[in-house]
Amino acid sequence: SAPFIIKTYQLVSDDSTNQIISWGDDDKSFVIWDTCDFETLVLPQYFKHNHLGSFVRQLNQYGFRKETSRKVSQGHEFYHPDFYRNSADLSSIRRKTKKTSPPSASSPPPSFEDLEDCDEQLLTDAVKALKEKQNEAERLLEYIVDELKFTRTILLDIKASRQGLRDSRVSNIAPSCCGKRTFSNFDSYQAPQQARKVVKRIPESFEELFEQMAQPSPTHHTTPLDPNEAPIDFTS
Repeated sequence: SAPFIIKTYQLVSDDSTNQIISWGDDDKSFVIWDTCDFETLVLPQYFKHNHLGSFVRQLNQYGFRKETSRKVSQGHEFYHPDFYRNSADLSSIRRKTKKTSPPSASSPPPSFEDLEDCDEQLLTDAVKALKEKQNEAERLLEYIVDELKFTRTILLDIKASRQGLRDSRVSNIAPSCCGKRTFSNFDSYQAPQQARKVVKRIPESFEELFEQMAQPSPTHHTTPLDPNEAPIDFTS
């Protein structure tokens, strides 16, 4: 028999809670008289939840029906053809089969009441399989961590070797005082003298103009005028 059916039969048959839940008048159904006390006092003793809606949903999954032909004052009555007082065998009450489909990422996790209906051996095997997967994941994580540490060590060695090669090249090329300035000869240093700009005087007459033209330029070599050569008459 399913664990849910056995527990339901036990809680209905408990005479100490007849004021909350009990068998019906014909002993072929049961009635929940007080839903509040049923959720707070009865359900937690047999199941891992205290929701009347979950309990009723499971009843429907096992083929129970709510009695609607006759009204029960302040109560909810449920029945099943094979569920009655002093029933010898409850194994005929089985859960309705559903079309199985592969689980998807969006499918909700199983509820507590669904887990309670599973066989104890199946639950044990499932927990064992989960532990094995967890151990395998932990071993894989340790392997990945070791590989990362080894890779980091190799990268540090490569970086150190490149840095040493770079330092050796700099020491062979640059002088020993590279990067430092010395001011020991600062007192004897003389700044280069700038050439003075020569400002020519504007001639006031032709004679001064001829004299300036006769003088050699500091940057260009000019041929001096021949003193024996007759001057040019600009007035003619």
